[in-house]
Amino acid sequence: MDTKNHIERIIYINLDYRLKRRELTESQLKPLNIPYERFSAIRPSVESLVEEAGEYNSYFLRSSGGLKNMYSKKRFHPRLVGVLGCYLSHYFIHKRALREGWGNYLLLED
Repeated sequence: MDTKNHIERIIYINLDYRLKRRELTESQLKPLNIPYERFSAIRPSVESLVEEAGEYNSYFLRSSGGLKNMYSKKRFHPRLVGVLGCYLSHYFIHKRALREGWGNYLLLED
């Protein structure tokens, strides 16, 4: 079969505590008969983003000025954690796809 134009796998991003969304997503994917995999969404803490030794600090420092402006020493905009968590989830999936030489894949969020 020519796989150049076919989706070979599906990866969906899901927060660990969103069990109902996980169940719904899998019930919709199962009938497609395409291998799928759940990626546990990254939900960084404020500390992991802004502290120098934080796990995701280097990504925060490379983020756009607009995202960095959402953070101040006095106040941390709550959307920033979600925005960067979403970015990091996508980033690490794409990195894995390159590393493992995936063919065509579909990346979804629940």
